[in-house]
This record gives sequence, structure tokens and C-alpha cells, in this order.
Amino acid sequence: MSTRRPFELSRVVGVLAGVMLLSSTALAVPPAPSASIPEDELSAYRERFNLGMDRYDAGAVSEAIGYWEPIYRQLGPKAGYRLAYNLGVAYGHLGDATRAAERLQAFLDEVDGRRGQGQALGAVVAKEEADAHQRMADLTASKGRIRIPAADPPVSVQVDASEPRVAGFVAWVEPGEHTVTLEPQASKSETRVVQAKAGELVEVQPPAPLPVAPPVVGPPPPKSSVAGPPMALEPIAPKGPGEAYERKRPLSPVLLATSSGLDVAVSIAAVVLESQAISLHDRLANGQSSTGSISEIARNHFDEERTWAYTAVGGAVGLGAVTAGLVSWYFVGSSRQAVVIQPAFAPERGGAIAGALAHF
Repeated sequence: MSTRRPFELSRVVGVLAGVMLLSSTALAVPPAPSASIPEDELSAYRERFNLGMDRYDAGAVSEAIGYWEPIYRQLGPKAGYRLAYNLGVAYGHLGDATRAAERLQAFLDEVDGRRGQGQALGAVVAKEEADAHQRMADLTASKGRIRIPAADPPVSVQVDASEPRVAGFVAWVEPGEHTVTLEPQASKSETRVVQAKAGELVEVQPPAPLPVAPPVVGPPPPKSSVAGPPMALEPIAPKGPGEAYERKRPLSPVLLATSSGLDVAVSIAAVVLESQAISLHDRLANGQSSTGSISEIARNHFDEERTWAYTAVGGAVGLGAVTAGLVSWYFVGSSRQAVVIQPAFAPERGGAIAGALAHF
């Protein structure tokens, strides 16, 4: 039998397979209780299956597969084994030998399992079984096979320009040279060229995972030769008191902040008072030009304002000089002071705990 049977015969086979798949009578002759599918569960798939049959009858095989493949995945290979035969025939029409062989083999495996359990499968299933065996034989004789075993961790594999799949499948290809790409979308991808002859099976092993180096375990710490009570920690005996240093400032940073704040406040006051004195001077000068004289009271008020302004300016300058001197002394006058650290031990439940006492 040819791998591409006439379309009319395939359509009849597909219709018969669909009718038997969705018939409660066929599913109940005689199913084991755990494998039977209730009628109400099948009714959820019947409409979509019939839509697929309509597209198959119209010659739109790929659209029919679009209806059937989700049903098969939802039912699973056991309950949907009759639909696996339909899909195998449909994939064969499209020339997808790999998926055709996978679905036909799933159908044959489930038929063998049910027959081994003593189930009566019926005449239609027997015809489909004979046809599936013939199709598998035709594929085996005319196609080459490339087997990529499963790997741990999983490896993505692409055969020629096909869609990448996880390793653990057999690719049915035309006889000749083919490219197998391992991890095609990764920077560590690896390409192998293989020759696949008709009727032969070629195996391509995924790369072995890199060995993981065992953790380096150092030697255990040496035990003390002096007998005594167990120690919570074994300190290293110091040769003498250790020394550390800390930097000591000649004055507190709070004093610097206070001096800086006062300098800013006095500077603001000096600006305000000087502005008032200048404004008063301008008013007096304008009044003298109009009246020809300045009253004694106005003159005394101007002298008082000018005195306060000069005092504020002088205070701001003085505080600024003091603040600058304090900042210089804070950094230049710093010194290092030694801190002596001596080990100390405190007994705890028959042992000792190492510590340190700091003397300043």
C-alpha cells in the first residue's frame, strides 16, 4: 500500500474513525471501568470533532488537524487512541512523517494494550490497525530515522529547519544528509551532520553534561595537645597585647555646626540692617534736597541704624574667621590614639569563650 492513499479512501477511513471515536457503543465494548469515558464528557468534544471532519472532507487537512490535535491532547493517548489514527493519516497527507509516525504508533500501542487486557475492539478498529501497520511499514522502508535520546538536563534539538523539540524523539526524514543542531537558540549550540539512509536508524547522542567539581574540603583543625576541659572556641595564644589606633579630633563637630549657624544668622542680619541704613540714607537725602535741612532726630536715627549695620557686618566677619579657624583645627589638629586590645576568656559550662578587653 502506498504511503499516500487516494483521498477518497482516506476520507472514508477518517469518517469511520471519527464515528467510532464518538460513539458510546464503541467506547463501551467492553471498556475497563477506569478507561471508559462517560457520554456527557464526549459531548464536549463532538462539535469540534465534526468541524474538523468538515474541513477534512473539504480538503483543508491542516485545519482539520487544528481541531483534532487539541482534543487528542485533552483526552490523552488512552482515551483518544482512535483520534490518534485520524491524526496519523492527516499528518501523512501533509508530508509530516515524524508526527504521522508518532500518532500511528500511539494508536497501535494502545490497541495492543487493550487486546492484551482481553478487550474486544471490533472490526473497524481491526481495519484501522491493519492500515496503520501498513503505513508504518511504508514509512520505515522509505524514510530515514534520526533518534535523539532524552538527556538530563533537557536539551533542545532542531533537525534541519524543523521546529526545535526537547531531546527524546525520533525524526523521520528523507534519505540523505541532515543537520542536527543541539541547543539551537543558545550560545553553546552544537551542530552535527548525519547521513540517514532509507530503512536505517541513526542515533545522535546529546552532549554529556559538564562534571560538577566536588567541594574542596580542607583538613580538620589540629587538636590541642594539652588535656583540659573542652573549649567553646580554641583561641590562638597571643604573643602580647595587640594595638589598634583610632583618630581623635581636637573638638566636637557640634561646636563647628554651632559656630557656622551663628555666622550665617549674623550675616543675614548684617545684610538686612545695611539695607535699612542705605534706604534711610536715601530718604534723608531726598528730604534735604526738598526742604534744605535734616532734623536732628532724623540724623540721630540714621546714625543709630548705621552703627547697628556696621556692628552686624563686623560680627559676621569675625564669626566667619572663627569658624574657618575651628574647621582648620578640626582637621589639622587630629591625632591618632592607641587602643590596646588584650584577649580575655570567660568560662561557660566547663569551657571558655574568647573575647577582648579594650583599654583606652
